Amino acid sequence: MTAAMNGAVNFSTQDGWILEFAKHKENSFIVPIVDTTLPHHQQDQQDAQNLLDILEEDIIPLYYDHPEQWNSIVANSLQQVVPDFDSDRMADEYFQKLYEFQNKTKVLDPV
Repeated sequence: MTAAMNGAVNFSTQDGWILEFAKHKENSFIVPIVDTTLPHHQQDQQDAQNLLDILEEDIIPLYYDHPEQWNSIVANSLQQVVPDFDSDRMADEYFQKLYEFQNKTKVLDPV
């Protein structure tokens, strides 16, 4: 996520925080999920082919032949990552969860 905050375009698998942020060809590039019932070596081959296809068909042509579209993806990445992953959001979420936890576990003092 910090890469996106610094103008890098993410090219990743569908795991971790990327699911909360990434929109293929809008603010990042995502390798599609392969059939997990396949043997591991076939999954690896399909992952490698998907990765190369995205590089050859999407990323490289955009970067070299359509810089205005590439810059749009960079700008989208910069703008769209901040609301979900900045430290203000994180601190607010921690505070809300802590406050809710304390309210649920609070023991009333007898008067």
